[in-house]
Amino acid sequence: MVIDFTILGSNGDVIPLDGSEGYNVTTGLRGLGVPSTDVRIDNSAGDGGTWRSTRRGLREIDLPLVILGADRDETEEKLRRLAKALSDRYGTPYLRADYADGSAYTIEVHYTGGAETVFGADANETFVRWPITLSCPDPFWTSVQSVQFSLGYQSGNRGLLPRLDQLQVAPSGILGAYQVENTGDVEAYPVWTLTGTATNVSITLNGVGFTYTETMTSSSRVTINTRLATVADASNNNKYAFLGAAPKLFALPPGTSTINITVSGADTSTVISGYFNPRREVLH
Repeated sequence: MVIDFTILGSNGDVIPLDGSEGYNVTTGLRGLGVPSTDVRIDNSAGDGGTWRSTRRGLREIDLPLVILGADRDETEEKLRRLAKALSDRYGTPYLRADYADGSAYTIEVHYTGGAETVFGADANETFVRWPITLSCPDPFWTSVQSVQFSLGYQSGNRGLLPRLDQLQVAPSGILGAYQVENTGDVEAYPVWTLTGTATNVSITLNGVGFTYTETMTSSSRVTINTRLATVADASNNNKYAFLGAAPKLFALPPGTSTINITVSGADTSTVISGYFNPRREVLH
């Protein structure tokens, strides 16, 4: 198998599906391609219609598993272990896909059917076939590895900012346009961290973005999560009110983006950093 799959249980259990622990993915795996799509087309006064929008719907994954045990007791134990891992009563289970090159992606999954057990051709004392069906609220696979970047007076790591060597430093400010590459298939949501002294921080992409206006000291730390639309300090106090008027917590489209960052009132303690996890639509 080109991709090795693992269930990351809501209970913390990790179940490899490569046969090493008696759980095997068989033929019939479905749902790794383009997820279902909702297209809105309104009727026109004339012929045909007018396209309004397109959005991806839920992803449905058929995960055909064969579970093997040495005897009835071991087989039952394996089935109960898998059922507990896929339960979402007390947490969120994930399906993880690992590539041979070391890259890995996860997707949130929720069990919807297939583990009823039909004795005969699909089950006996040491063998059970479960054609499990999973529903994924986020249709995209998220990379386990994140892309990280930072800038500041004394940043020694260029990371993925090829123009970091052109960083303009004034006695009280940082100013620059920086290129960041999103290698995923769809938009990715950065998490920003503002550290150190500043009186005003502005971060924009194509003229759209946000400003953080609270006066910060050398010990300040503020995290802005664009996916969750949250702003919090190191003590997890809500700081959303310090975003400027009509903030746009933008996502990064696929490809290379040029982000403009300005900081007023900066000193040697000031660092603007961020990270994001690329997302894929298709695995194969």
